[in-house]
Amino acid sequence: MKYNELSTPSLHELHGLIAGLLLDTDAGVPGVEAYGLRIYPDWHRQADEYEAALAARGEAFAAIRW
Repeated sequence: MKYNELSTPSLHELHGLIAGLLLDTDAGVPGVEAYGLRIYPDWHRQADEYEAALAARGEAFAAIRW
């Protein structure tokens, strides 16, 4: 993905969506486990890439705790 073409708010939103789904998974919200956030390593890799893109722009964000 070309992160340099995404706006900063978009990166924050995408990062926040993963973080939110992870919290919902941990809370046992029905249906959320279907996304497989803890099963598929692609989610972790994607979140890491969002965080790297935000850090490169000097943006503050809360790192996702896996």
